[in-house]
Amino acid sequence: MIRIENLVKNYKLGIVDVPVLKGVSLTINSGEFVSIMGSSGSGKSTLLNILGCLDVPTTGKYFLEEIPVDSMDDNQLSEIRARFIGFVFQSFQLMKYLDVVENVKLPMEYIGCSDRKSTELARKWIERVHLGHRYDHYPRQLSGGERQRVAIARALVKSPRLILADEPTGNLDRVVEKEIIDLFRELNREMGITIIVVTHSLEVADMTDRKIVIRDGTIQIQ
Repeated sequence: MIRIENLVKNYKLGIVDVPVLKGVSLTINSGEFVSIMGSSGSGKSTLLNILGCLDVPTTGKYFLEEIPVDSMDDNQLSEIRARFIGFVFQSFQLMKYLDVVENVKLPMEYIGCSDRKSTELARKWIERVHLGHRYDHYPRQLSGGERQRVAIARALVKSPRLILADEPTGNLDRVVEKEIIDLFRELNREMGITIIVVTHSLEVADMTDRKIVIRDGTIQIQ
């Protein structure tokens, strides 16, 4: 599903180019459940942003299902994000003034889905993450684990081929952390969704099928 070849990402600091990714090459197959590990500043978040079409490399190639993503413009990248990629974040990023159903169906508005169909799909995925009893609740009425389940349902509502999770258990305790990773594993095995979890936690990485370790902008283990 994903093929990266000699990818470099530099950021400008004044007149100086600061290298963050230094010739990364990587392959992730369709249906894999993979973790990307690294300490703060290792380049893992920059890599995730490029994988999610939120940023582009300075040089190098990125193919998503053989589509050359690195050569796309902003509108094309937005289309890829909207239709093929689901995102899950550490801070959940739920709208506090929307209930669970309204939060989950939000991505469907951006791809022109009717309100009736969006609501139907949202309820289906809320049930799938075991929150059917929370349809009309607001984020403030949910636990951290429940909020993350809502975020996962929101990522799934458009049936993405790829889910990118950025420190999805960073704000959760160990018990709930395992519940969330177990849910990812369940979705991966039953539905074949490719899932990439970025984490600094060895415990989380050990629960995935393959660990990719990045240090100082280069891949050390994959």
